[in-house]
Amino acid sequence: MTVELSFSFLVPFLIYLIQKKKSWFIALILISIPLNNYLNSYIVHFMFGILLAKIFCIKTERKNLSFAIMSVFLVIAFIVYSFQQIIQAFPTIAHNIEIFLSFFGVKMSSFYTWTAAIGSAYFIYYIITYERVKKVLMFRPLVFIGKISYSIYLVHWLVIYYILNNFIFWLNDKRTLFIYLFLNTLVIILTIPLSALLYYTIELPFIQKGKKVAVVTNELIKKWKIKTSANNGS
Repeated sequence: MTVELSFSFLVPFLIYLIQKKKSWFIALILISIPLNNYLNSYIVHFMFGILLAKIFCIKTERKNLSFAIMSVFLVIAFIVYSFQQIIQAFPTIAHNIEIFLSFFGVKMSSFYTWTAAIGSAYFIYYIITYERVKKVLMFRPLVFIGKISYSIYLVHWLVIYYILNNFIFWLNDKRTLFIYLFLNTLVIILTIPLSALLYYTIELPFIQKGKKVAVVTNELIKKWKIKTSANNGS
């Protein structure tokens, strides 16, 4: 959570930057590659997320590529997203890539983070570009999962930790597909209701309070601007 909290403080600055200087924002994404030894590599996920939000909010922006070409890129994005898993089948190639990246001061783990970020960013871009894809994802259970997704993110590791501590002997004694499927199903069964509880009791109330604070803050800023303009005019 330390990483997420640290990056959350950067979000207002990044949003301001992409609104005022989009080219600078994109340059910052590219600069983060050679600076991966000094910055946490996961910051790229935050920046891609902000960039996608900007694209989603610009209603006038139209796609220039056909659905077929976009779908081909979707397959490529899946390969890029799964690069870490795919390259493990080719250890010699993976070693050569690691040596090549080391000349630029880029760690292999950071490179994997980038491939995952690029692949997932394109998945989201593909979804927000085509209405028929968005309609499929408007299925109510999926919308509900999306609503409580941050709570799922917070809860799921606690559930996994609990299950591993209490059922680890099953994995040691019987490494069967059934056991893995059972434990994964148990994680889902426990995570979703606990996440929903966290969302409705803590997350949602704080979201509502945050909106009220934002409204009050905006009103105070408007009054301050009016007062400042009046004083300058006089």
